[in-house]
Amino acid sequence: MRRNLLRSARVRCSRDELSHDILHNRILKTTVVQLLRTYGIDESIAANLVDHRHRMHTVSEIPLSDSVFSRVVLHRNNLFYDFLLKISQLIFHNLLPAEEQGHYYFLDFINDQVKMRLLFEEFIRNFYRLEQNDWKVDRDTNDWQLDAVTEDSARFLPAMQTDVSLVNRHRRIVIECKFTASHFQQRFAQSKETFRSSHMYQLNAYLQNLHDRYPEQEIEGILLYPTVRESLRHEFLNKRGQRVRIWSIDLNAPWRQIHEELLGLVAR
Repeated sequence: MRRNLLRSARVRCSRDELSHDILHNRILKTTVVQLLRTYGIDESIAANLVDHRHRMHTVSEIPLSDSVFSRVVLHRNNLFYDFLLKISQLIFHNLLPAEEQGHYYFLDFINDQVKMRLLFEEFIRNFYRLEQNDWKVDRDTNDWQLDAVTEDSARFLPAMQTDVSLVNRHRRIVIECKFTASHFQQRFAQSKETFRSSHMYQLNAYLQNLHDRYPEQEIEGILLYPTVRESLRHEFLNKRGQRVRIWSIDLNAPWRQIHEELLGLVAR
């Protein structure tokens, strides 16, 4: 405009160059290459990975780190990358270097009880966030109802937070997600199997605390496990009249069944 170029039928233009060699694609390309160098990859999966690597021949590889993943910027127009990048980060955290340079072993995190417990908890919480509109999904932070007498003692109290809390005007359901190899415990070899006492104590403490804080609400508690050998379907009423259920969900079932069971779990 300053040079009055329009009157002389001239316009100064600038444009962005389209490039596939961006951070998002570099992470995916590097993940594909690392998987191809990982022992034990299924042959059919490896063949698909080779095809993807070929398609991404214009994309550079990049040394991966948590800081690299944190630099990724997602917005409405590229949100489809989100799931792929989460899978890439999961793979990154579970690849172990092999003795042969540039090759890897995949750490079987399914046998990691801590990671699987967190994964199960996150799945249940996000399921209710995404698949229903009748409940507000949150986590209750409970008070120990203890006053520290000795100096600096309060900071050693552990957090007492529910895994999943579903809240509406009249009801509050606490779901504690437990990922264990067995639903039961045995004190001695010949003694009978019982529910895990630590899980029962924890849920009861939450229900007592919430009963004192929200006396006007109907409060319920659920211990939720993945099905191991048999399904759990047990229901109780405690002395405060609160409904307590010990339930399991078969994660090997078809998705429609899992969906219906989890929604039915919190239905009236």
